[in-house]
Amino acid sequence: MIITRTPLRISFVGGGTDLPGYASKYTGEVVSAAIDKYVYVTVNQKFDGRVHLRYSHTEVVSAAQDLQHGIVRECLKLLGINRGIEIATISDVPMRGTGLGSSSSLTVGLLEALYAYRGRSIAGNDLAEMACQVEIDLLKAPIGKQDQYAVAYGGVNHFMFMPSGVVEKRSIAESNGAIHWLEETTMLFYLGRTRQSKSILDDQSAHIEEKKREYDSLRGLVHDLLGWLYEDEGRDRVGWILDRAWEQKKKLSAKVSDVFIDTLYRRAKEAGAAGGKVCGAGGGGFLLLIVPEAQRGGVVQAMSPLQEMPFKFDREGAKVIYNDGC
Repeated sequence: MIITRTPLRISFVGGGTDLPGYASKYTGEVVSAAIDKYVYVTVNQKFDGRVHLRYSHTEVVSAAQDLQHGIVRECLKLLGINRGIEIATISDVPMRGTGLGSSSSLTVGLLEALYAYRGRSIAGNDLAEMACQVEIDLLKAPIGKQDQYAVAYGGVNHFMFMPSGVVEKRSIAESNGAIHWLEETTMLFYLGRTRQSKSILDDQSAHIEEKKREYDSLRGLVHDLLGWLYEDEGRDRVGWILDRAWEQKKKLSAKVSDVFIDTLYRRAKEAGAAGGKVCGAGGGGFLLLIVPEAQRGGVVQAMSPLQEMPFKFDREGAKVIYNDGC
């Protein structure tokens, strides 16, 4: 039996600039962090020769190509595994529509597990690229590459998505306390609803050229964030940067926010939040807020009855946590 554990992720600034329509021409940039909420994948040999898959549904089929679950089907086909396997998935949060990159976490975690099942290992960059191949090239998901890289590597990183297809990772150092500060001031609240990101991302992708100024602004705010994060006196500006980024992101598609979300965000700011955004494509899932320690209690009260999800950053990325050599 093989068990892998893959983190979910939050992005602070730059989300959307990793979409192929922008990154393939202008270079996308994102600052993101893996968090200690996970997708677990279990893989085991099955004696009856069939493929058994358990997620929110159960599938038992004669061969991998008969699976309805696209991610699992394509991962098995890539690894040349067609029969005699059992796969189960568990997630700390709902698997769809939360804005925390759960589909990419599943893809990365499953590929890691299947490589271990084959008695092989795979480096983080190759793991992320193979996950991108599954989601973007094979399944035609209208997404970029930030999620796969963020969860494969773990930690807090600045990613650059080059027109050549190369992805550069620059880890944000923990030595000056910046990461600890960011970890302690970031709060997540579940909006009580999920959303289908595909329609939002399709809408964004269809209007990238006419919205290039907004995308350029989002990329520029990445550098503002990195600059202020490393200055003790400047960290009060981090929330302001996220606030500016959220205003820019709402201009990319009318589906990113609505009256419900805008009202909650305004309430959070009135209670002391310095800034924030809805995670992922927007529309639902989790609201991320930058909140000074002294205002945390007031923000929790103002967000009621929304549920806070406490978290810490994950520093390890996707990994095999159990392998009995099956």
